[in-house]
This record gives sequence, C-alpha cells and structure tokens, in this order.
Amino acid sequence: MYTIKEMLMPNDFKMLIISILGSVIAVYIVALINSIKKKLQIVEETNKNLIELTKNIKEDNEELKVLLQKTYANQKSAEPQIIKDIENSKTLRVYAMCGSTFSDTRKNIAKTVYNDKNLIQKYLISSENNPKIKERQEELPKGPLLNLLETRIKNSINEFEAARKENRKLEYRLHDKKVGFRLIILDNCLYLSQQENNKYGEDSEMQRIPHNTPAYINFSDYFNELWDKYPPQQT
Repeated sequence: MYTIKEMLMPNDFKMLIISILGSVIAVYIVALINSIKKKLQIVEETNKNLIELTKNIKEDNEELKVLLQKTYANQKSAEPQIIKDIENSKTLRVYAMCGSTFSDTRKNIAKTVYNDKNLIQKYLISSENNPKIKERQEELPKGPLLNLLETRIKNSINEFEAARKENRKLEYRLHDKKVGFRLIILDNCLYLSQQENNKYGEDSEMQRIPHNTPAYINFSDYFNELWDKYPPQQT
C-alpha cells in the first residue's frame, strides 16, 4: 500500500495541502463573517431597544411630572388634570364658599361630575345666611350685582339641590365659616388654593397634593370633621 504522499509527486502534494488549507480557511472566514453579522444584528437590535427604552423613559418622566406637579397658576391651568383625576376617582369632596365650579354645568368640571352617576360626591359650601359672606365679599374684586358672593352662593345651593334630586350619590351640606382655603379632595390627590384678597377662589394659585402625604391626610381629616359637624339637607 502506498500513502497519498508516496502516490503524489512532491508538487502535487504541496498543492493538495494548499487546497485543503484554503478550504479550511474559507470555511473559517465564512463562519467568522456570519458570526460578525449576527453580532452586528444583535448590536443593531440592542440599539433599537435602547432607543425605544429611552423614549419610554422620557414619556414616563413627562407623565410623572404631571402626576407630581404641585403648583398651578390658577384653577384654569389645573383644570385638565383635575378632570383627569376626577375621572379616575370613586369619591369627590369639596370645601368651598360657593362651589359653582361643581354646580354650574356651563363649566367643564361641573359637566364632568354632573354626568358621573357613580362618583360619590360631597359638597360643603356656605349657607346663604352665613354672616361671614359679607366679610369675604369685601375682599373680592368689585363687579356687577350678579357677581355678588351672596347671589352666587344662592345660585349654587339651588343648583346642588336640583342635582341632588337626580343623583342619589350627591350630597351637600351648608357651613357658616369664612373659608380661608378651597379643597378638592379625590382618591389619589387633593387640590388646595388659598383665598386671597382681590381674587376669586378659582383665580388663586392651586397646589396638587398626592395622597398618603401628611398634608393630604390632615386636610382629609379636617374635611371629615367639618362634614360631621353640619347636618344633612332635608329631602
């Protein structure tokens, strides 16, 4: 028996070796190229995921800013978020002098709560016989008689009474205080605005306070204590 080496001439053997090595190198190069392509695909996919992740983080941060935003210039600037919070809440409690934001259905917030028959609503507003009305009126901007606080309070009481007859989950009570601040209390937050001189309540700066904070808990307890102090309206 002859070996391959013995059967081939020296040059032929060299060519065979070179051919074999060439094939091995070619296979290796192809495998290397395929490996590089796969790695490049992984890198490209990773970059896409990072871009998507960055986009999601940015969107989440924007949403978080809205949720944690504490100060609005006035009620109008806070209104879209107030409506969104109302829509996500099962309860609504309001402490105010007049409460027309929630009784006058020409206003966006009032439309939202009026149409929600599942929302448990409690409104603590001033009695029309409240001796503090005159004191607060003197602090408000001068205007036509229709804008007198006493007139607005009477209108709100009538509107709440009409709404109560159509919605069993709506209740209002009348207090005798000069309200130093307005409260809109929802499940996940509350809105607070101070009563200022020469400004109506809705024109004052408004703060959004998340629930489970000391301020939220204290104001919530304060409302509940006042609510229990004043009798329900007779049916």
